[in-house]
Amino acid sequence: MRALFRAGATDHLPVAGADDHAALAARLETAVEAYHERQRKDRGAATLRRLGDAIAGAPTDVDAAIDGVLEAVRDTYEVDYAGLARIRDDEFRFVAGRGTATLCESLAETVPLENTYCETTVAEGRTVASNADGGIADRGRPAIGRRLGLQCYLGTPVSVDGDLFGTLCVVDRSRRRGFAGWERTGIEVAARWIARELEHDREKARLRRERD
Repeated sequence: MRALFRAGATDHLPVAGADDHAALAARLETAVEAYHERQRKDRGAATLRRLGDAIAGAPTDVDAAIDGVLEAVRDTYEVDYAGLARIRDDEFRFVAGRGTATLCESLAETVPLENTYCETTVAEGRTVASNADGGIADRGRPAIGRRLGLQCYLGTPVSVDGDLFGTLCVVDRSRRRGFAGWERTGIEVAARWIARELEHDREKARLRRERD
């Protein structure tokens, strides 16, 4: 009963017949679902704060900073791999990644963009997540997903100085549940931070060339 009050079921519903019982059951189901949704949002907000703290505390060296953020993203999402990919001329290659030894080795090669989940992310220019069967919309699971047995994907574009650099994404071999709104927000925040770091690194390199 205390759980129902916490869920917000505090109004009075008289119960006299079958219809009243059905109305009460529907009311309680709605209240409990709303309560669980508030809990999920609270957990998501707390997790986002922890991710933000990890990003803020990243090293100043750009490579070490990106590795630190990828590690924080992987830990936050509890996935097998988090990586930053570079996309050039429809070729896809991870330039930084944190994950299991097997996936780090398997994902180190350059592959056609069309064989990856990120093709949809780039084509649509937005954050994209796989559905329950590991595919994206009507595409089904891409070649890299089938070859490595990937069950889920979440990715977002990374643009540097207004141009597409690549994508930031996470993948996992066992997770089948979808990604919550806060998880999509979190990877977008991390992608924007990485983009700024890459822009700053380019600017520092330009200034060094001018001095030399």
